[in-house]
Amino acid sequence: SSFGFTKEEIAAFFADPRLRIYPRRATKNGTKKADWDALRNQMVAPESVAAGVAYYRRHEETLRRARERYGVLETSAVAIARIESAFGSYLYNPKNPHTVVVDIFYTKTMRLPSPRWRAATSSLVELLAYCKENGHDCFTIKGSWAGAIGITQIMPFNLRAYGVDGDGDGRVDLVGSGADALLSTMKFLAENGYASTREGRLRGFVNYYGENGRYPEISIEYEVLLERAINAPRGSE
Repeated sequence: SSFGFTKEEIAAFFADPRLRIYPRRATKNGTKKADWDALRNQMVAPESVAAGVAYYRRHEETLRRARERYGVLETSAVAIARIESAFGSYLYNPKNPHTVVVDIFYTKTMRLPSPRWRAATSSLVELLAYCKENGHDCFTIKGSWAGAIGITQIMPFNLRAYGVDGDGDGRVDLVGSGADALLSTMKFLAENGYASTREGRLRGFVNYYGENGRYPEISIEYEVLLERAINAPRGSE
């Protein structure tokens, strides 16, 4: 296999007693329709901006190196980490029993009609390859109802293409490593239309989130406030 799986590894995956097919409703967005105004108000609230400044300070050196490497502003990555998972504090819905990402894509592979099952299968294989290459147990990785994982909620089909070992520990861990998640996100932006102008940032955000909803514009607004707070004299943030 081009993904490096042996026949024994493939057989072991399908024989794993943890492998499940979820109910049909589990792989659909069961949440309420997005309240964009409420999300915007949460993002731009003073405490939210202050949390972003604190996160930026903790990862300042990593973000600086990434900016030099990819040409992506530090605040753009911080904005994505804030809106996607509140800096890692909400990686998945703890009330949802159907959040194991490998099971989400296995379910889609088994249930979706052609050609949609092919995309799900591709994501499943990419996830398994990412886990093998980086020493992760796939059955422990939880994510959104759609299967996005980690601090910046990257989809499995992007894991190996954009995953970066940001902390130098020899593996990519988008769930447990802020440095890995930030650099991976900045690499994605750099290779998908991003530029440091307002127009370029918006284009990068649209390519990251997709064109549905107001995530890009809310991220831009948050980023502006974040930049202002970071550049304010210490003690006035």
